[in-house]
Order: sequence, then structure tokens, then C-alpha cells
Amino acid sequence: MKDITSGVSTSIAAREKTPIVLFELELTGVTLRYAATISNISFGGYTWTAKAVQVDNVEQSPENTVSRITVKFDNIARDMLAYANTYTFENKILRIKRIYLSGTTPPTSADDYIEVFRGTMEQPKDITMRWFSITAVTGKGLRRKIPTKKYERQCNHAFGDTDCNTNGFSGLTTLHADATAQSGATNFLVDAVTLSQTTDYWKYGRVQILYSSVTYTRYVDSFDGASSAVHFDVALSFAVDNTCSYLIEKGCGNTWDDCKATNAWGPSSDNKKNFGGFLHIGTGKYD
Repeated sequence: MKDITSGVSTSIAAREKTPIVLFELELTGVTLRYAATISNISFGGYTWTAKAVQVDNVEQSPENTVSRITVKFDNIARDMLAYANTYTFENKILRIKRIYLSGTTPPTSADDYIEVFRGTMEQPKDITMRWFSITAVTGKGLRRKIPTKKYERQCNHAFGDTDCNTNGFSGLTTLHADATAQSGATNFLVDAVTLSQTTDYWKYGRVQILYSSVTYTRYVDSFDGASSAVHFDVALSFAVDNTCSYLIEKGCGNTWDDCKATNAWGPSSDNKKNFGGFLHIGTGKYD
């Protein structure tokens, strides 16, 4: 446990004080920072994004130290699902901190917090349209064989060795681009030399960015043909520049109608090979 600094003691003793709980998920290549509050706050040189958070299944020792905890983050914006598709949570660090605001002003020192919990996360055990549930323990996380995806009309249910309504990204010998980026930012890359296709051509596809000998995988949120910009579903922890190479592969909208020949962003206007799903399932789109 972290010692209480003089700044924390002063904040606790103040007449006007508001305790705020912070959640720090340290994944490979990115750290997610959330605050259980109604608006974003700045603390310790970082922005902590406001999140609806539920904490339950807390196990404590006789000394009142937390040994196991389950945290549920809201997934309304589908952001947690995007992170789950991109990153590994298992055996990564979860830290829970408490700070005290004086009015609406957070502490000035990054050390002025109380560490409520620090442990390793297990595999996400429940991902719905509303919540993303993760359990963490002070020791090593358990490997649990439980389903993380639910059967829905927008189907993530695995059946017959294939995920329904998902892109296959296999055998796309002529349906990909492999080059070096010209420029970009944390959430997009630009390459006017290679990416000269029409708008939405790469939409729903997958892009892999090689940076400092590490490959980062993202899914294409949108493609702007005018600027040759590929926008990612989840931002990177670095800005794309001309030292980054990439591989981008075509996808489709995860429904039969989106993947068949009438759709503009299918390969050669026909991406049925990337639809691995059930024809009788409706679109069920939520966004």
C-alpha cells in the first residue's frame, strides 16, 4: 500500500472535499485511465475519462486490504469492446486510486493519491452493450473458461468453427495495401501514394501498423478518399509518421447485404468470402 502524502492529508482535512476514484488499466502499448465521475478530470499530467463504473465482489483481508475485486465499466460507446478486440487484459495491471478534489480542483502533485488496489486482471468475463466486466486479484489472475461473447442479432457467437458476421481477412491477395505511411496522428494514417481509392473503400477493414519493431492492430473506422486518410477505431499511443509501415486489408459491414456484390467496399464489389455468418440473422446494428 502507498503511504499517504502530506498533500492527501491536507485534502482530507479540508472543509470542502470531493473524493474521486480513478481506475488505471495498464495494457501493452496503452494505459486506459478512467474516473468514476460525470466529467473528465486532469490529474498527474493525464486526462482521466469520465466513466460509469460499478464495483462489486470485493474480497478483503482482516487488515482491510483488497485482495480481489470486480469492476464494471460502461460500454455504451462500444469503446471497451474495441479495446477488448485489440488488447490482452489478462495478467495486466489494474490500479485503483482515490484523490480528493478541493471544490472542483484536483491535487497539484501526482503523488497525492491513496492506492486502494493494485493487482493483475483476468480475462474479461462479461462484455455486453451496456457493461464491460473485469476481475483483478493481488496475485496472478485465473484463467477462466467462460464465454466472453453473447449471442445477439449482431452475432458474435462462434458456431461451426467460424465467427458469424465477422471479417475473415484471409486469402486477400489482391485486396490489401502494404506500404509506408507518409504522415498521420494517433488515430489515423495518410498515404496518398498507395491509398488512392474512393471514400469508404477500406471501411470495416483491418490495418496493422509497424512502429519501433512492434506491430499494432486496429480496425478501420472510416476511409477518406480525398485525403487518403485511414481512421482507426481505437487511437494509438503514438503518432503515425513516415517511420511507420502498414498493412491494410479490406473488410465489409458484417452483414450479408453489406458483403455481397452490391456493396461499394467489398473486394471487387464482392466481399462474400469475408462473411462467415448465418444468412438468417438480421443486421441488428446498434450504431
